[in-house]
Amino acid sequence: MITQQEDRELARCRRLIEEKMGWGKSDGWSTQDFERLAEQIAEQTGISLSVTTLKRVWGGCATNRPHSHHAQCPGTVCWL
Repeated sequence: MITQQEDRELARCRRLIEEKMGWGKSDGWSTQDFERLAEQIAEQTGISLSVTTLKRVWGGCATNRPHSHHAQCPGTVCWL
């Protein structure tokens, strides 16, 4: 389970990435936007994240666990 501190850090990372990408708020992003984000993260970090993982981090993918994500994801998502 994710702690409140981790949830705040992820929210901050999501907000910073939304600002950096300049595509508007993520609730309006398409699958293609998440694909482009995955490509940018891979280019910047050398780490591949699936579109499904990114959607989970952004809360746009149904799962049994809120914000479920791969262990390396928070650090990778905060590549800014």
